[in-house]
Order: sequence, then structure tokens, then C-alpha cells
Amino acid sequence: MVDTLQPTIGPEGRVVAALGSVRALAAWSGPDGPMLASGGEDGAVRRWNATTGAPVGGPMTGHTGPVTALAAWSGPDGPMLASGGDDGTVRRWNATTGAPVGRSMTGHTLPVTALISWTSPDGYVMAASASGDGTIRRWNGAAGTPAGDPLPGSPSGLTAWTDSNSRTFLASRRFGQIIFWDA
Repeated sequence: MVDTLQPTIGPEGRVVAALGSVRALAAWSGPDGPMLASGGEDGAVRRWNATTGAPVGGPMTGHTGPVTALAAWSGPDGPMLASGGDDGTVRRWNATTGAPVGRSMTGHTLPVTALISWTSPDGYVMAASASGDGTIRRWNGAAGTPAGDPLPGSPSGLTAWTDSNSRTFLASRRFGQIIFWDA
């Protein structure tokens, strides 16, 4: 049961919704203002109006276990979401309509634990997923296809950035060290 609460902001923050165990969050700017997505133990992704706390649309389902990671980006067709799950898959969604986009992205053999997205210097939306299987997989976010070979990585801690020379890097932690690669 979803229980939305009257939004008030105090020193402890604001409760947008109470719906069991939330394991992942993402935010983006939608056509109607700021939005949030939550991924939970029930395997569903839910969208929320970040200003009012009201749910937007129905649950987005497809994972066979908990949703453990979320990422959002702005694509040519509007805002998009990616969700990673305990089932080892990454799924893409139209963030405005909640409709699934393409097929699930597979390759991890254990749960997906982190997702990020970025726009490459040549304008492509890219994504990366980290998993408990010790790999980081890079994806073409629009096409949902692999972008290079898997990288050795950690199941937690994943980020990306572009330097002043338009080179994009990924970073993760492994064995107490920070490791980074050309994305």
C-alpha cells in the first residue's frame, strides 16, 4: 500500500511516501517539474512528483527481484530512467510515461548494485552498471547495447566525469583503492 503524506519540510526533511523498503532513488526534471523515482524490494520502480509527493502513474515492473539501482538522464525522446535489479538486469523506461524501452540489458551474473549515466563528448547518452559479479558494464543508453568489454570493478561506488579535454572517465573502488578508466 502506498501512503503519501502531506509535504512539509522540517529539520528532519520531508517524507514523500512510505511504501516499504526503498533501495534506490533517482531524480530528474520532467515536463511537470522535479520528479523522483524509487526502486524497492517488490521489484517495482515508482515515480513521484518531487514537489507534492504525489505518485505519478502506476508501478513500472519487469525485474524478478528487488530494484537495487536507478539512474536518470535526458534523452532525445525526453527523460529516461534505467533500473538495475537483483536479477542482474538493467531495464530502461520512459520516465514521463512509465513505458518500458527496448529489451533488458543483460550480462551481469549477480545483482546490479550501482548505475550511472552521462553524455559522451560526441553527444551519446551512456550508462554503466556495477554488479556483485565484480564487473562494470558500459552501455549505449539510447540503444541498450554494450559499449566495450566489461571492466573489473566493485559492486559499490561508481561515478563518471568528463575532463577539460572532453575525455570521459569512470571510477570505482576496489580493494580499498580508487580505480578509474577511460569510459
